Amino acid sequence: MLLGRKLWVGLAILFSSAVLISCGPSLEQQDDTTTSTVSPLAECVASLVPGSSTVTCEGVDYDLGIPEECFATPCGLIVDYPPSGVTGEQTDALTNMTALGNAAGYVVVQPNGSRGALGAGMDRIFFDALIGALDIDVSRVHMGGFSLGGSQVWRFVCDHSDLIASAAPHASGGVPCVSEDNRLPAEQVDILMLHGRKDSVIPFARGVAQLEFVIESWDMTVSEVLADEPTYQWTRWTNEQGTVLEFIEFDGGHCYPDGGGSGGCGIDTPIHYGEAALNFYIAHPKDA
Repeated sequence: MLLGRKLWVGLAILFSSAVLISCGPSLEQQDDTTTSTVSPLAECVASLVPGSSTVTCEGVDYDLGIPEECFATPCGLIVDYPPSGVTGEQTDALTNMTALGNAAGYVVVQPNGSRGALGAGMDRIFFDALIGALDIDVSRVHMGGFSLGGSQVWRFVCDHSDLIASAAPHASGGVPCVSEDNRLPAEQVDILMLHGRKDSVIPFARGVAQLEFVIESWDMTVSEVLADEPTYQWTRWTNEQGTVLEFIEFDGGHCYPDGGGSGGCGIDTPIHYGEAALNFYIAHPKDA
């Protein structure tokens, strides 16, 4: 997985370059009397409406939840990535992130699909266009996801840490960051990780390995147990830079804790992913 990461990033760079060429005019084609700051995907977000809607951009459907006040006052942005084969609507039924986020002053985006490194590059361009169209508060951009969606979150932590203030990847073994020593980027991001102890799809040991990778990369030296209950444990690490890493391990498999339906663990635990992630986002904006 570590060796394959370099190939994926190389392909992502080529893909992003191709998108920029095909979606927007070249510098030679632009009027040299003005400086253009328009996103190449600006047309996709030209007709946004309050409430729930779906925007299709470059063949990808993005489910949006936009509070009406966000057209007048800068709001935050939460991206809630689904696992493989799950729609944004199905994801929202498990996280309740649209209702939770909207009530707290966030625009919520749930992409219909998590498409790997190439998709992360395309999504970044869309998110930038959305941020520009709604004048999003760039200190309050957050990202979470489950399973393959969690891996997508790690790609943003690795390659787009300038965009996000904090992240909440769940049930994901993570992806390595490509650098000379395979460490996380220098621009650190507050992270909340969750993983089920009985996960047979992404084994718990892989989640612990990713946790240790973050601790080592960012020299997280101070630890504190926030909760130690029969069904879950919640631990926090910090470093001298003030970066926060939290890890929730719970009695469950490859599922959302305290969630119902096919994607929910169906267990009695006080941890709900959507609520835990939102509270973490609110507490961890990007430093000025």
